[in-house]
Amino acid sequence: MRFLATVGSAVTTRVTFALVAVAIGRTLGPHGLGIYATTGTIAAGLAAILDFGSPLQIQAAAGTTNSPLSLGQAIAHAYLSRAIAILLATGVSAVVGMLVLGGGVGLPALSFFAAAVAIGESGWLLTTVARCTRREGPGLVAAGLGAPLPALSVLLASRASESVAVVAAALLASQVTVVACWTVIVTRGIRLGELRWHEYVRFVKGGIPYALATVLMWVYSQSDVIVTTSLLGPTAGGAYYGNYRLFAMLTMIAIAAAAHWGPEFFAVLRSREEREDCAAFIGDRSTRLGLWGIAVALVLVAMGPLATQVLFGQRFPVFPAIHYVLAAALPAYFIGVGLGAALTSTGLQNVRTRLQAAAATLNLVLNLALMKRGGVLVGATTTTLATGTLLVLYVSQCSRLGLLTQRTMLISVAAGIVAILSSVAAILTTFLAR
Repeated sequence: MRFLATVGSAVTTRVTFALVAVAIGRTLGPHGLGIYATTGTIAAGLAAILDFGSPLQIQAAAGTTNSPLSLGQAIAHAYLSRAIAILLATGVSAVVGMLVLGGGVGLPALSFFAAAVAIGESGWLLTTVARCTRREGPGLVAAGLGAPLPALSVLLASRASESVAVVAAALLASQVTVVACWTVIVTRGIRLGELRWHEYVRFVKGGIPYALATVLMWVYSQSDVIVTTSLLGPTAGGAYYGNYRLFAMLTMIAIAAAAHWGPEFFAVLRSREEREDCAAFIGDRSTRLGLWGIAVALVLVAMGPLATQVLFGQRFPVFPAIHYVLAAALPAYFIGVGLGAALTSTGLQNVRTRLQAAAATLNLVLNLALMKRGGVLVGATTTTLATGTLLVLYVSQCSRLGLLTQRTMLISVAAGIVAILSSVAAILTTFLAR
């Protein structure tokens, strides 16, 4: 039950953002959704980077005595780090958003959207806090009760005014309310450590490798929206963002599972007393993740296009090919989350960062090279290609360390190859059709 509560809380954070996207798409159209998506994507990435891997540092404190901070200290420093990250991300995202969108949208609207998303993304940190303090149940209740409120605020504000700034301000107010209540619920009864400057500096230094990894993961998985908007315009960016939503929600199942198992990963793999036991542990988790990846891929194929049309309305452009291509990435994505967590837990975050750099570079370069000619489908194909490539790189590194059984290696490589071949086929089909 605790596992399901953790997964439920994490998925609920994605559902909340999906509902907001639906509300904005229905009220402001693809163009308005493109404005929100572009600014929000920048803000979410910057906030995640600037909080210096707070969720992972909390998992490390909960799962191993090697952490320099106690769990209460880690949580206190994580909250401070997140608050600073939100403030910095809001200002920078609004300015960068104006440059990417090319004007036409006021700075207040972009600032409100950026702040709302940066605050809303704190849900992932709060899910981790709940997991590591055994308050998964209350955390899930808080996440579930707050999930519809931001979207409702958008719908109500759009009835009162057609101004993008008014809608954005209403979204910000609701996100502040939801996250504040959620924070109080999951933190209640926890003895937070005292904030000291030298300990916070140590927290930040310890999180720099995680921040670098987050930069690369953002480029690898989120930069498609920015590139699409920059090269094809905010309407195309909004269309891609809307078609990407169900995939984004489904990936949170894997991320939440890794978070739930995070303390175990750190406890088992940091000691590495028995290499065979480590391989068996990783094999068990990878097999589960792979099966779940196949299941959610089938869900995306069967329901993705129809769900997008129903949720966003008949006038919203739906691209079934985006859903099908991204579905091919899901098994590789799920297994990759587990193997990436294994590398981090063994103290090899720097190695993981280098592998992520390769995948991120591949994704960004291909997007910039192919987007104008290939259209919005290019974002999905490059994401799938980068996902498969990253998994193969993870397998290569983990096998060198003796962390994989032969069965786990074969399953993982197969998932990676499926993703790579599917993306290549989609790219060739797209360009041959033109």
